[in-house]
Amino acid sequence: MILLLAAFGQPLLALANYAAHSALDSHILLVPFVSAYLLYLRRDQLPKTYVTDLPLAVVSLAAGLGVLVLIYSLDFIRQRPSDNDRLALLTLSFLCCLATGGFFFFGRGWMRAAAFPLAYLIFMVPMPDAMADALETASKYASAEVANLLFRLSGYFS
Repeated sequence: MILLLAAFGQPLLALANYAAHSALDSHILLVPFVSAYLLYLRRDQLPKTYVTDLPLAVVSLAAGLGVLVLIYSLDFIRQRPSDNDRLALLTLSFLCCLATGGFFFFGRGWMRAAAFPLAYLIFMVPMPDAMADALETASKYASAEVANLLFRLSGYFS
């Protein structure tokens, strides 16, 4: 965990700085604490025997390193994503590498028992720009449709 935090220290600090100044992603700062609390609540239900699950560790490591290679290859060909999208990809890579450590050191049984607190960490990933724009546009259209429906039902516009 210490090596992982050292390797991803700069992107995680950038994520914390971004989340502290973002109205949309301010929840990111609380997610690790909530996840740790949920793990603490389940501490008695977690298996005490640890069996390495190498295949799942390799798959999650490949996913994390694949996302990392994607980020740096986009930088190399000068197609750098926006800062928000870059942070989202780096955070996703960090979470995949964190899962790698879980499968390698604790095993599949432990990871299954801790599935919800660990899956909750996905909310650390900032919403990509395209997704935020699409949701905002969909919300505008939906609210206009609801307003139109309510006006018609009330008889305000005949």
